[in-house]
Amino acid sequence: STDHGTGDYSYSLTSSLTTVGATTTSPRRNGDGQVTCQNESRDSSSVVAIRHYNINGDSSDGRNVHATFGELA
Repeated sequence: STDHGTGDYSYSLTSSLTTVGATTTSPRRNGDGQVTCQNESRDSSSVVAIRHYNINGDSSDGRNVHATFGELA
């Protein structure tokens, strides 16, 4: 994983997907009011990127949970 700054993370895939945007994440709210969602501006066929926000909508660090779905290239 790569930490690009507060609440901005990306994960390199071992095998690329056939298309960009084939990945999805489920928004998640944890006990601290933080939400995790997909960061489409950083996604590619070989990278999954997520953003973490607090209840005020500001970027924040924290645990993130995501799932990646797509067809392998």
